[in-house]
Amino acid sequence: MVLMHPAILMFDRVRRRAHDVVALAWLRISLATVGLAPRVVHPERLLGMDTPVMYVTNHASNLDVYAIAFLRRRFKYVSKAEIFRVPIIGWAMALTGNLSLKRSDRKSAMATFRGMAARAAGVPVVPVTIQGTREVMPYDAIVPLRYPAQQISLTVHPPIPSDGPEDDMQVMQAAFESINSALPDGERAVLRPT
Repeated sequence: MVLMHPAILMFDRVRRRAHDVVALAWLRISLATVGLAPRVVHPERLLGMDTPVMYVTNHASNLDVYAIAFLRRRFKYVSKAEIFRVPIIGWAMALTGNLSLKRSDRKSAMATFRGMAARAAGVPVVPVTIQGTREVMPYDAIVPLRYPAQQISLTVHPPIPSDGPEDDMQVMQAAFESINSALPDGERAVLRPT
């Protein structure tokens, strides 16, 4: 990716498609080397490859980033700024043009989230529920620790239009409820108003 980067900046500065191809292949191969291949539930709900869309997911483990690659869609992550300083993974995220979020700066965080909603463009929001990654790699683990009792899964929910009369909070609430609906009772979260 480093060797490709000057050409990427010259010919594809914004999308960085070649970096995406390398990064997504690396993520899928990394999981395959430890014998994991997440199952995508309702892949027919994924919109076309060329359709602009915003995917939103729950976050249960550092392994989630790897699992999402099995959607086989090019996308940009929004990640906490500290991740971009992690050798190799953070550097690759920076090269591919992922978005950095300063969680300690509430004003910056809210501006990033509002920008992601892309309501002006009217892109659909596709909720995705990730299950099984926490069991394999809890937050405090550096590497995967065990195999899940059930296969890691990515449940794709129906797209939520963001170009209607609903405000940002209503769209976020609908996405949250979709994601929560596929989680077992013990893993469901409570949405706190902000």
